[in-house]
Amino acid sequence: MTKGRARIPNEISKPDIHQFSALAIERVIIGRGEKKPVRIEIQMNNATGVFQIEQQLLQKIMDVGFQEYVEIIGKLGKEELKYLF
Repeated sequence: MTKGRARIPNEISKPDIHQFSALAIERVIIGRGEKKPVRIEIQMNNATGVFQIEQQLLQKIMDVGFQEYVEIIGKLGKEELKYLF
């Protein structure tokens, strides 16, 4: 989910929601959580980054059964979107 990972595919292929949402991710910070052991904070420059959180990250965390250990915070400017399982 880190910044720049969709840059090259975006330049050589037809754009889609995956590329736009990946380009919206500015920074990912992993640290100690407030309510759960792990906190993942995703800073976005565009609301399309929510797609990466909801369709990629949340799904992967649920697939491996880590939802009870991880809290996810998406930030768009000053607005916080909390994803707590």
